[in-house]
Amino acid sequence: FNGDAVDSRWEWIRENKKEHSLSAKTGSLTISSETGGVLEATNNAKNILLQSANNDWTIETRLVCSRTPSQPENAGIVAYQNDDNFVKLMFRAVTKTTRARGVQPGTIDLVMEENGIAKSLATFNLRNEIIGDNALILKLEKKGSIYTAYYSLDGKTYELLGTAHLLLKEIRAGLIVCDGTVAQYMKSTFWFDSDTTKPGTPFDVSFDYFRIKNSGLK
Repeated sequence: FNGDAVDSRWEWIRENKKEHSLSAKTGSLTISSETGGVLEATNNAKNILLQSANNDWTIETRLVCSRTPSQPENAGIVAYQNDDNFVKLMFRAVTKTTRARGVQPGTIDLVMEENGIAKSLATFNLRNEIIGDNALILKLEKKGSIYTAYYSLDGKTYELLGTAHLLLKEIRAGLIVCDGTVAQYMKSTFWFDSDTTKPGTPFDVSFDYFRIKNSGLK
């Protein structure tokens, strides 16, 4: 993301040019969170950036945020057939509970949605905020209909998060940032707090790079 515009491989879904920038942070693509999401019936997330990805592949991105996400803001990688069928590896706000105290740095969540029904497959709660010099690296590997998710906090050691099994067609893959939706699986958390009040400052996510390495035909 070192140029003045993303190259021709990319396509924006529901683009809002005012809320993405290649100059806000040098060498990064910054996308600002907006109202909307893709989980379940909410299919209106803006500025989803995608490119064709029908082979088997490994995708990696490095991101850092302007502030800690507020429920249910999120950002990450998506393997996308359409708004109702996708695999999403995201950094999101911790699901709020009435017993939560202090800063909640965020959760890494592997989600799949099939025919409009979303399911969380694996989560990990971070100990440190993904701000300043504390970046997060997300990696998603596709082999046929199996998607394996990893994360790293230093770019050297990668931790396995989980796997998703989903047969997607006409796949595109890329990046997403959105205010999000409190999905049904989040509401099952004990002492769930439905409050989604956002801070006064925007949730800006800067992606340092997006790397896709193909490993064969689908």
